Amino acid sequence: MKSLLIVAAFTELIAGLVLVTSPLTLVSILTGIDVFDSAAVLTGRVAGFALLSLSVACWLSRNEMKSALTLTRSMLVYNIGVTVVLLNSALTAHVAGIVLWPAVALHVMLAGWSLIYILRFKMSLA
Repeated sequence: MKSLLIVAAFTELIAGLVLVTSPLTLVSILTGIDVFDSAAVLTGRVAGFALLSLSVACWLSRNEMKSALTLTRSMLVYNIGVTVVLLNSALTAHVAGIVLWPAVALHVMLAGWSLIYILRFKMSLA
């Protein structure tokens, strides 16, 4: 579980820093749409700080089994949610930038990895 949380911490750190410093760039390469809107900048930066907080939580929880399990469950919900939102955008709104499909793949991988750890933990209790 520790390795999952370390990967998640660095992944969310990078995404969070990009969103905080250059939200329109990430939105553009994710969606393929050039956005020049102050509301998009504000929303992107708020999302960036949310990702930075997830990064910190993953990093700080990596060595504590109970915290790590709780956070892994939370990250499972997060990664499934992001996957659904990105897929919905791609399939219904036909919004797809150069990093959309790699982002979908990354979130599917992290969700699967989280699920594996959660199931292994439950099986170890049985």
